[in-house]
Amino acid sequence: VAAGTKVYFFDVENKSLLCSHQMPIHFRDEGGASLHPDGKKFVAGGSDLWVRVFDYETGTELECHKGHHGPVRCVRYDP
Repeated sequence: VAAGTKVYFFDVENKSLLCSHQMPIHFRDEGGASLHPDGKKFVAGGSDLWVRVFDYETGTELECHKGHHGPVRCVRYDP
């Protein structure tokens, strides 16, 4: 879940929070996050037109992909 300035990951089986990370972007109007199938990284994007890749454990930004021509409304890994 991407909301405010954080990304939250939940265990859907027992509805418990697994972790959350403070993001350098705001999910005020749009944006989202998606966990990679291997569980080691996640991608997030929003109104700033950039898509970023983060380490799941630490929340450290690993990559920044600039140049999207509009707000990022949804992101998802495709296995």
